[in-house]
Amino acid sequence: MKRHGNLYSKIVEKENLELAFDLAARGKRWQHQIRKVEKRKDEALDKLRELLIKREFKTAKYRTKILYEPKRREAHVLPFYPDRIVHHAVMNIVIPIWMPYFYKHVYGCLTRRGQQAASTCCMKYTMRNKYCGQLDVHHFFASIDHEIMMRIIQKKIKDKDVLAWFEELIKSTGGDKGIGLGNFPSPWLGNLYMNELDWALVKRFPHVDYERYCDDMIIMSDSKIEVRKAVEFTEKFLLDKLKLTLSAKDIYPTSQGVDFVGYRHFPTGKILVRKSTAARMKRKVRAIPWMLKHRKLTLSQARSVLASISGWMCWANTYNLRMKLDIDEMVELIKTYEELQRDSSE
Repeated sequence: MKRHGNLYSKIVEKENLELAFDLAARGKRWQHQIRKVEKRKDEALDKLRELLIKREFKTAKYRTKILYEPKRREAHVLPFYPDRIVHHAVMNIVIPIWMPYFYKHVYGCLTRRGQQAASTCCMKYTMRNKYCGQLDVHHFFASIDHEIMMRIIQKKIKDKDVLAWFEELIKSTGGDKGIGLGNFPSPWLGNLYMNELDWALVKRFPHVDYERYCDDMIIMSDSKIEVRKAVEFTEKFLLDKLKLTLSAKDIYPTSQGVDFVGYRHFPTGKILVRKSTAARMKRKVRAIPWMLKHRKLTLSQARSVLASISGWMCWANTYNLRMKLDIDEMVELIKTYEELQRDSSE
Protein backbone atom coordinates (compact mmCIF):
# COMPACT_ATOMS: atom_id res chain seq x y z
CA MET A 1 0.00 0.00 0.00
CA LYS A 2 1.48 3.32 -1.09
CA ARG A 3 2.09 5.88 1.64
CA HIS A 4 2.27 9.56 0.70
CA GLY A 5 4.89 12.03 1.88
CA ASN A 6 5.90 15.61 1.07
CA LEU A 7 2.35 16.84 1.67
CA TYR A 8 2.86 19.63 4.19
CA SER A 9 4.65 21.87 1.68
CA LYS A 10 1.58 21.63 -0.58
CA ILE A 11 -0.75 22.47 2.30
CA VAL A 12 1.04 25.74 3.12
CA GLU A 13 1.22 26.97 -0.48
CA LYS A 14 -0.38 30.40 -0.82
CA GLU A 15 -2.70 29.23 -3.63
CA ASN A 16 -3.97 26.36 -1.48
CA LEU A 17 -4.67 28.67 1.47
CA GLU A 18 -6.58 31.06 -0.81
CA LEU A 19 -8.66 28.15 -2.11
CA ALA A 20 -9.23 26.97 1.46
CA PHE A 21 -10.46 30.45 2.43
CA ASP A 22 -13.00 30.45 -0.41
CA LEU A 23 -14.22 26.93 0.41
CA ALA A 24 -14.56 27.67 4.13
CA ALA A 25 -16.46 30.90 3.38
CA ARG A 26 -18.70 29.47 0.66
CA GLY A 27 -22.36 30.22 1.35
CA LYS A 28 -21.47 32.01 4.60
CA ARG A 29 -19.90 35.31 3.49
CA TRP A 30 -22.71 37.18 5.21
CA GLN A 31 -21.35 36.11 8.62
CA HIS A 32 -19.68 38.90 10.58
CA GLN A 33 -16.49 36.95 11.39
CA ILE A 34 -15.97 36.08 7.72
CA ARG A 35 -16.61 39.64 6.49
CA LYS A 36 -14.14 40.90 9.09
CA VAL A 37 -11.36 38.57 7.92
CA GLU A 38 -12.14 39.15 4.24
CA LYS A 39 -11.41 42.88 4.59
CA ARG A 40 -7.78 42.00 5.37
CA LYS A 41 -7.64 38.67 3.55
CA ASP A 42 -4.08 38.91 2.17
CA GLU A 43 -2.61 39.94 5.50
CA ALA A 44 -4.59 37.28 7.38
CA LEU A 45 -3.52 34.47 5.05
CA ASP A 46 0.12 35.58 5.15
CA LYS A 47 0.06 35.40 8.96
CA LEU A 48 -1.66 32.01 8.84
CA ARG A 49 0.89 30.68 6.37
CA GLU A 50 3.73 31.83 8.61
CA LEU A 51 2.06 30.15 11.59
CA LEU A 52 1.81 26.88 9.68
CA ILE A 53 5.36 27.03 8.33
CA LYS A 54 6.68 27.52 11.87
CA ARG A 55 4.53 24.56 13.05
CA GLU A 56 2.94 26.84 15.66
CA PHE A 57 -0.71 26.30 14.73
CA LYS A 58 -2.89 24.82 17.49
CA THR A 59 -6.61 24.09 17.45
CA ALA A 60 -8.62 26.85 19.12
CA LYS A 61 -10.97 26.33 22.03
CA TYR A 62 -14.25 24.74 20.99
CA ARG A 63 -17.66 26.32 21.35
CA THR A 64 -20.40 23.73 21.81
CA LYS A 65 -23.69 23.94 19.99
CA ILE A 66 -26.73 21.71 20.49
CA LEU A 67 -28.39 20.40 17.33
CA TYR A 68 -31.89 18.93 17.43
CA GLU A 69 -32.42 17.74 13.84
CA PRO A 70 -32.81 14.87 13.23
CA LYS A 71 -31.89 14.07 16.84
CA ARG A 72 -30.21 15.84 19.74
CA ARG A 73 -26.44 16.07 19.22
CA GLU A 74 -23.62 18.21 20.56
CA ALA A 75 -21.55 19.86 17.82
CA HIS A 76 -18.09 21.32 18.33
CA VAL A 77 -17.69 24.70 16.65
CA LEU A 78 -14.35 26.35 15.82
CA PRO A 79 -13.73 29.90 14.56
CA PHE A 80 -13.59 30.60 10.83
CA TYR A 81 -10.10 32.06 11.18
CA PRO A 82 -7.76 30.35 11.39
CA ASP A 83 -9.17 26.88 12.17
CA ARG A 84 -11.79 26.27 9.52
CA ILE A 85 -9.49 27.64 6.81
CA VAL A 86 -6.70 25.29 7.93
CA HIS A 87 -9.11 22.34 7.90
CA HIS A 88 -9.91 22.97 4.25
CA ALA A 89 -6.27 23.57 3.39
CA VAL A 90 -5.28 20.15 4.78
CA MET A 91 -8.24 18.30 3.31
CA ASN A 92 -7.66 19.83 -0.14
CA ILE A 93 -4.45 17.80 -0.25
CA VAL A 94 -5.57 14.71 1.69
CA ILE A 95 -8.99 14.00 0.13
CA PRO A 96 -7.58 13.03 -3.31
CA ILE A 97 -5.36 10.49 -1.52
CA TRP A 98 -8.20 8.96 0.51
CA MET A 99 -10.99 9.04 -2.06
CA PRO A 100 -9.87 6.05 -4.20
CA TYR A 101 -9.37 4.08 -0.98
CA PHE A 102 -13.08 4.09 -0.04
CA TYR A 103 -15.43 1.24 -0.93
CA LYS A 104 -17.64 2.20 -3.90
CA HIS A 105 -20.95 1.94 -2.03
CA VAL A 106 -20.08 4.21 0.88
CA TYR A 107 -21.99 7.48 0.96
CA GLY A 108 -22.22 10.67 2.99
CA CYS A 109 -19.88 13.70 2.62
CA LEU A 110 -17.89 11.93 -0.10
CA THR A 111 -17.61 13.67 -3.47
CA ARG A 112 -20.66 12.84 -5.66
CA ARG A 113 -21.82 10.29 -3.08
CA GLY A 114 -24.54 12.12 -1.22
CA GLN A 115 -27.96 11.24 0.09
CA GLN A 116 -29.71 10.77 -3.26
CA ALA A 117 -26.97 8.50 -4.59
CA ALA A 118 -27.31 6.43 -1.40
CA SER A 119 -31.09 6.23 -1.85
CA THR A 120 -30.72 5.14 -5.49
CA CYS A 121 -28.33 2.36 -4.48
CA CYS A 122 -30.63 1.26 -1.66
CA MET A 123 -33.59 1.05 -4.03
CA LYS A 124 -31.59 -1.13 -6.45
CA TYR A 125 -30.64 -3.48 -3.60
CA THR A 126 -34.19 -3.55 -2.20
CA MET A 127 -35.71 -4.53 -5.54
CA ARG A 128 -33.40 -7.53 -5.98
CA ASN A 129 -33.21 -8.96 -2.44
CA LYS A 130 -35.68 -10.53 0.00
CA TYR A 131 -33.96 -9.73 3.30
CA CYS A 132 -32.20 -6.75 4.84
CA GLY A 133 -29.94 -6.41 7.86
CA GLN A 134 -29.71 -2.87 9.19
CA LEU A 135 -27.17 -1.65 11.76
CA ASP A 136 -26.31 1.64 13.42
CA VAL A 137 -23.30 2.45 15.61
CA HIS A 138 -23.86 3.77 19.12
CA HIS A 139 -22.54 7.35 19.54
CA PHE A 140 -20.25 6.90 16.56
CA PHE A 141 -18.16 10.09 16.49
CA ALA A 142 -17.86 10.16 20.28
CA SER A 143 -16.63 6.53 20.29
CA ILE A 144 -13.81 6.74 17.74
CA ASP A 145 -10.61 5.55 19.39
CA HIS A 146 -7.72 8.02 18.92
CA GLU A 147 -4.97 5.42 18.77
CA ILE A 148 -6.79 3.28 16.21
CA MET A 149 -7.67 6.37 14.17
CA MET A 150 -4.03 7.43 13.94
CA ARG A 151 -2.92 3.93 12.92
CA ILE A 152 -5.44 4.00 10.08
CA ILE A 153 -4.32 7.47 8.91
CA GLN A 154 -0.70 6.26 8.88
CA LYS A 155 -1.60 3.54 6.36
CA LYS A 156 -1.80 6.17 3.61
CA ILE A 157 0.18 9.14 4.96
CA LYS A 158 3.82 9.21 6.10
CA ASP A 159 4.42 12.97 6.20
CA LYS A 160 5.34 13.58 9.86
CA ASP A 161 4.02 17.15 9.90
CA VAL A 162 0.64 16.12 8.51
CA LEU A 163 0.44 13.22 10.95
CA ALA A 164 1.27 15.59 13.82
CA TRP A 165 -1.49 17.95 12.67
CA PHE A 166 -4.09 15.16 12.57
CA GLU A 167 -3.03 13.88 15.98
CA GLU A 168 -3.38 17.35 17.50
CA LEU A 169 -6.81 17.80 15.90
CA ILE A 170 -8.08 14.38 16.96
CA LYS A 171 -6.95 14.89 20.56
CA SER A 172 -8.24 18.48 20.72
CA THR A 173 -11.57 17.42 22.24
CA GLY A 174 -9.80 15.69 25.15
CA GLY A 175 -9.72 12.11 26.38
CA ASP A 176 -8.70 9.10 24.29
CA LYS A 177 -11.95 8.76 22.34
CA GLY A 178 -14.10 10.95 20.13
CA ILE A 179 -13.53 13.44 17.33
CA GLY A 180 -15.19 16.84 17.05
CA LEU A 181 -18.60 16.60 15.41
CA GLY A 182 -18.79 19.79 13.35
CA ASN A 183 -15.17 19.90 12.15
CA PHE A 184 -14.87 19.69 8.35
CA PRO A 185 -12.41 16.74 8.48
CA SER A 186 -14.59 14.74 10.92
CA PRO A 187 -16.93 13.03 8.39
CA TRP A 188 -13.93 12.09 6.27
CA LEU A 189 -12.14 10.67 9.31
CA GLY A 190 -15.31 8.80 10.24
CA ASN A 191 -15.49 7.23 6.79
CA LEU A 192 -11.80 6.33 6.94
CA TYR A 193 -12.36 4.65 10.32
CA MET A 194 -15.33 2.61 9.06
CA ASN A 195 -13.53 1.81 5.81
CA GLU A 196 -11.70 -0.92 7.75
CA LEU A 197 -15.03 -2.69 8.21
CA ASP A 198 -16.23 -2.03 4.65
CA TRP A 199 -13.42 -3.95 2.96
CA ALA A 200 -13.33 -6.72 5.55
CA LEU A 201 -17.07 -7.32 5.10
CA VAL A 202 -17.22 -7.29 1.28
CA LYS A 203 -14.21 -9.61 1.07
CA ARG A 204 -15.71 -12.05 3.60
CA PHE A 205 -19.22 -11.91 2.07
CA PRO A 206 -18.78 -11.13 -1.64
CA HIS A 207 -22.33 -12.20 -2.55
CA VAL A 208 -24.27 -9.85 -0.26
CA ASP A 209 -25.20 -6.29 -1.17
CA TYR A 210 -23.64 -3.87 1.29
CA GLU A 211 -24.04 -0.11 1.63
CA ARG A 212 -23.07 2.43 4.30
CA TYR A 213 -24.01 6.03 4.98
CA CYS A 214 -21.77 7.33 7.77
CA ASP A 215 -22.44 4.81 10.57
CA ASP A 216 -25.77 3.51 9.21
CA MET A 217 -25.30 0.20 7.36
CA ILE A 218 -27.52 -2.10 5.31
CA ILE A 219 -26.73 -5.66 4.24
CA MET A 220 -29.08 -7.40 1.78
CA SER A 221 -29.42 -10.86 0.26
CA ASP A 222 -32.05 -13.38 -0.82
CA SER A 223 -30.70 -15.61 1.95
CA LYS A 224 -31.73 -14.68 5.49
CA ILE A 225 -28.98 -16.95 6.84
CA GLU A 226 -26.35 -15.10 4.79
CA VAL A 227 -27.63 -11.74 6.07
CA ARG A 228 -27.52 -13.00 9.67
CA LYS A 229 -23.94 -14.24 9.28
CA ALA A 230 -22.85 -10.91 7.77
CA VAL A 231 -24.56 -8.97 10.56
CA GLU A 232 -22.87 -11.12 13.23
CA PHE A 233 -19.50 -10.63 11.51
CA THR A 234 -20.04 -6.86 11.38
CA GLU A 235 -20.94 -6.62 15.06
CA LYS A 236 -17.89 -8.66 16.10
CA PHE A 237 -15.50 -6.74 13.81
CA LEU A 238 -16.70 -3.38 15.10
CA LEU A 239 -16.20 -4.45 18.71
CA ASP A 240 -12.88 -6.29 18.30
CA LYS A 241 -11.11 -4.11 15.73
CA LEU A 242 -12.66 -0.64 16.10
CA LYS A 243 -13.95 -0.68 19.69
CA LEU A 244 -17.45 0.29 18.57
CA THR A 245 -20.82 -1.05 19.68
CA LEU A 246 -24.19 -1.07 17.93
CA SER A 247 -27.19 0.98 18.99
CA ALA A 248 -29.50 -0.78 16.53
CA LYS A 249 -29.50 -4.16 14.79
CA ASP A 250 -32.41 -5.60 12.84
CA ILE A 251 -33.06 -8.23 10.17
CA TYR A 252 -36.35 -8.06 8.26
CA PRO A 253 -37.99 -8.77 4.87
CA THR A 254 -37.46 -6.00 2.31
CA SER A 255 -41.19 -6.25 1.54
CA GLN A 256 -41.90 -4.16 4.65
CA GLY A 257 -39.78 -1.32 3.25
CA VAL A 258 -36.15 -0.41 3.90
CA ASP A 259 -35.87 2.80 5.94
CA PHE A 260 -32.62 4.45 4.85
CA VAL A 261 -31.27 8.02 4.40
CA GLY A 262 -34.66 9.60 5.07
CA TYR A 263 -36.70 7.46 2.67
CA ARG A 264 -38.57 4.16 2.82
CA HIS A 265 -37.73 1.91 -0.15
CA PHE A 266 -40.01 -0.90 -1.37
CA PRO A 267 -39.26 -3.84 -3.74
CA THR A 268 -42.03 -2.60 -6.06
CA GLY A 269 -39.95 0.52 -6.78
CA LYS A 270 -42.13 2.73 -4.61
CA ILE A 271 -40.31 5.19 -2.36
CA LEU A 272 -41.82 7.25 0.45
CA VAL A 273 -40.46 9.93 2.75
CA ARG A 274 -39.69 8.51 6.19
CA LYS A 275 -42.50 9.19 8.70
CA SER A 276 -40.25 11.09 11.10
CA THR A 277 -38.93 13.18 8.18
CA ALA A 278 -42.47 13.93 7.00
CA ALA A 279 -43.41 14.99 10.55
CA ARG A 280 -40.48 17.44 10.66
CA MET A 281 -41.52 18.83 7.28
CA LYS A 282 -45.06 19.41 8.54
CA ARG A 283 -43.81 21.28 11.62
CA LYS A 284 -41.54 23.51 9.53
CA VAL A 285 -44.16 24.35 6.89
CA ARG A 286 -46.96 25.02 9.38
CA ALA A 287 -44.69 27.34 11.37
CA ILE A 288 -43.92 29.56 8.37
CA PRO A 289 -47.02 31.86 8.51
CA TRP A 290 -46.56 32.58 12.23
CA MET A 291 -42.82 33.16 11.85
CA LEU A 292 -43.34 35.52 8.91
CA LYS A 293 -46.02 37.43 10.79
CA HIS A 294 -43.80 37.89 13.84
CA ARG A 295 -40.68 38.53 11.76
CA LYS A 296 -38.88 35.44 13.02
CA LEU A 297 -38.22 34.44 9.43
CA THR A 298 -37.40 36.48 6.31
CA LEU A 299 -39.11 35.85 2.97
CA SER A 300 -35.82 34.62 1.57
CA GLN A 301 -35.44 32.14 4.44
CA ALA A 302 -39.04 30.96 4.00
CA ARG A 303 -38.41 30.30 0.30
CA SER A 304 -35.26 28.34 1.23
CA VAL A 305 -37.23 26.16 3.68
CA LEU A 306 -39.83 25.35 1.01
CA ALA A 307 -37.15 24.71 -1.62
CA SER A 308 -35.35 22.31 0.71
CA ILE A 309 -38.55 20.41 1.48
CA SER A 310 -39.54 20.28 -2.20
CA GLY A 311 -36.07 18.92 -2.98
CA TRP A 312 -36.60 16.09 -0.51
CA MET A 313 -40.02 15.24 -1.92
CA CYS A 314 -39.07 15.28 -5.60
CA TRP A 315 -37.15 12.03 -5.10
CA ALA A 316 -40.12 10.13 -3.67
CA ASN A 317 -43.81 9.37 -4.24
CA THR A 318 -45.13 12.35 -2.31
CA TYR A 319 -48.26 13.68 -4.06
CA ASN A 320 -50.46 13.10 -0.99
CA LEU A 321 -47.82 14.52 1.36
CA ARG A 322 -47.46 17.63 -0.78
CA MET A 323 -51.25 18.15 -0.62
CA LYS A 324 -51.24 17.72 3.17
CA LEU A 325 -48.44 20.24 3.57
CA ASP A 326 -50.16 22.81 1.33
CA ILE A 327 -46.83 23.58 -0.33
CA ASP A 328 -48.40 25.40 -3.30
CA GLU A 329 -50.58 27.52 -1.00
CA MET A 330 -47.52 28.41 1.07
CA VAL A 331 -45.66 29.53 -2.06
CA GLU A 332 -48.60 31.80 -2.92
CA LEU A 333 -48.57 33.18 0.64
CA ILE A 334 -44.92 34.17 0.27
CA LYS A 335 -45.69 35.85 -3.06
CA THR A 336 -48.45 37.82 -1.35
CA TYR A 337 -46.05 39.01 1.35
CA GLU A 338 -43.57 40.04 -1.35
CA GLU A 339 -46.23 42.05 -3.18
CA LEU A 340 -47.22 43.77 0.05
CA GLN A 341 -43.59 44.68 0.69
CA ARG A 342 -43.22 46.15 -2.79
CA ASP A 343 -46.44 48.15 -2.44
CA SER A 344 -45.36 49.59 0.92
CA SER A 345 -41.96 50.62 -0.44
CA GLU A 346 -43.40 52.48 -3.44
